[in-house]
Amino acid sequence: MTGHQNNLDPLRGLAALAVLSHHLSVYTTFAVPWLSTLGGLLGVQLFFVISGYLIVQSASAHSLGVYFVRRAFRIYPAYWTAVLLVAACTTPLATWGAPQEWGTYVINLLALTHFSPAALQRHDVLTVSWTLTVEWCWYLLAPLLVWGSRQSGSRHYWLVTGLGALAVSSLWVRLAQSGALDPLFATAIANGGVGPVNAFSRFAYIANAAPAQLVFFMVGVIIWRYEKNLLQMHWWLPFAVLVIGAGGAPQWNDLLGLNPSFASGLGMGALLVLALKAPLICWHWPHRLGQWAYPIYLLHVPILIAVFHRLQLQGLPALAMALTTLLLLSALLHYLVEAPGNGLGRSLTD
Repeated sequence: MTGHQNNLDPLRGLAALAVLSHHLSVYTTFAVPWLSTLGGLLGVQLFFVISGYLIVQSASAHSLGVYFVRRAFRIYPAYWTAVLLVAACTTPLATWGAPQEWGTYVINLLALTHFSPAALQRHDVLTVSWTLTVEWCWYLLAPLLVWGSRQSGSRHYWLVTGLGALAVSSLWVRLAQSGALDPLFATAIANGGVGPVNAFSRFAYIANAAPAQLVFFMVGVIIWRYEKNLLQMHWWLPFAVLVIGAGGAPQWNDLLGLNPSFASGLGMGALLVLALKAPLICWHWPHRLGQWAYPIYLLHVPILIAVFHRLQLQGLPALAMALTTLLLLSALLHYLVEAPGNGLGRSLTD
């Protein structure tokens, strides 16, 4: 197959399907064994691991200007299109443009809603935009870490940084779960209209905030830094880490007292290593699905809600309709918006 250099696109597609599988059980009567329970957790973490692997390479290769322009054109065109289209179909026109909402509209359009419970509660029509806030935190941090590596000159810099990220993420989750961080977020959560901090808002806004996810990005960075060594391992070792880390994710979370915990992230890192070690997948559709992964991720929840709740369809015909619509709209969003946006970002910085 021409045009494909590795198996990262199929891996992205797998991550999108994992998240889709989880949301099927949330918004419909269908359930995919195992993935309906763990697909949301593992799919998002796999996206973060892949981002860690790729973004550190981009930050290392480009100036800050080029790097941020390309990041913006990678994320925003498809995101803005999805947000505006879904909002146009679901939000009463009379509520658009209210002056008191302009600030939260901007926050939502910048994909920074996880910083603002008010923006997320009122304007997040996609339900997955909180992960884009986490991504942007990583985009801002990655160049700083690359600069630090050049200043340090230590060949162990990335390993030490990775261990530091593990400590930061684990400590953040521990403090969040204990309620120690509640005072930092209480006002914002109250302004979001979700009342005082409770178990749900603590998990949604604090325990899942960007510091908690840092370790997953750094797993990808460590794989990039030590890729040559990792790819020399026998396949059974990363496979064992995948089975133990990802397969036992709930048990690890309970054992470590952390949710999310680094254990499942290590499993997703092992899956990335296996994908890099494996021969190139020669089938067309896994790569195509991976190219559509971002639009699938953005659009799948609104489409499930539209088919199963607004139209109140049920059964296999409804599932077939939802999945067909999702694939068609995702392909259109990719070819008409996402790919041209990427191309424009590159042309502006070449």
